[in-house]
Amino acid sequence: MRLVSRQVSGIGSLSLSAGGELWLAVIFGLQHVCRLEKKGRKEGIMKTPSFVLMGLALVTLAAMPVAGAAMVNGSFETGDFSDWVTTDLVTPRIPLHVGTAGEDPGYGFFLSAPTDGTYAALHGFGGDSSGTIMVAQDFVVLDQPFLAFDYRAAWDMSDGAQDRIFRVRVQTNGGGGTYLTEELLTASGGSTVYDTGPLNALIDVSPWMGGMYRRISFEWIIPEASTGPAYFQLDNVRLIPEPGMVSLLGLAGLVLLRGRRSA
Repeated sequence: MRLVSRQVSGIGSLSLSAGGELWLAVIFGLQHVCRLEKKGRKEGIMKTPSFVLMGLALVTLAAMPVAGAAMVNGSFETGDFSDWVTTDLVTPRIPLHVGTAGEDPGYGFFLSAPTDGTYAALHGFGGDSSGTIMVAQDFVVLDQPFLAFDYRAAWDMSDGAQDRIFRVRVQTNGGGGTYLTEELLTASGGSTVYDTGPLNALIDVSPWMGGMYRRISFEWIIPEASTGPAYFQLDNVRLIPEPGMVSLLGLAGLVLLRGRRSA
């Protein structure tokens, strides 16, 4: 974890990580606004009240995520499943692996196309044995309450079969106890989909994080063996702040921009 240490007048030395530069930018912006207010009072000039600008910046500062772990190797850019825990079927049609763009699974399905970087997690979403395919990671998170990722699928189950399910679970560290299960995709028996197209997911996992060790587990449930080919791509797995943070960061930018124009 990279630390940033700066001396801030009137505050002292700060050691910040995971976005510390943004914290410092807001703090330095507040300092600049205070200097402008002091200068304005001396010259008898008062523009936009500094307490308004300071309030906006402080709201942004308070809402910004504190240092916290993020997903590691979430886009599989190591070229393998480093930092992930994986389980595959005993006899998969297409084994669970990390691959690049242009992989052709056959059957008229889509070609692999990573959405973030060079690599993505790929597998056959079925095989000649039943079971569960799993890609999971254990970590501790202090903030960043939303899980986001990209996925894409195809299948030919025209001969009829039990539904195959893609789901995400929030669990205790190492698996076991389950706090949340979200079923995101059902490949229905008797159906054929050659390409779902690129799909995106955003899941609120905040009630189960809060500085505790947790597991995020991606699971593909295959209830029957040899019931038709399929293909699946997972990529760009990440934990992100609440979407409203974007607008708050914009307010901090306004504070800094006003300071520059007034200098």
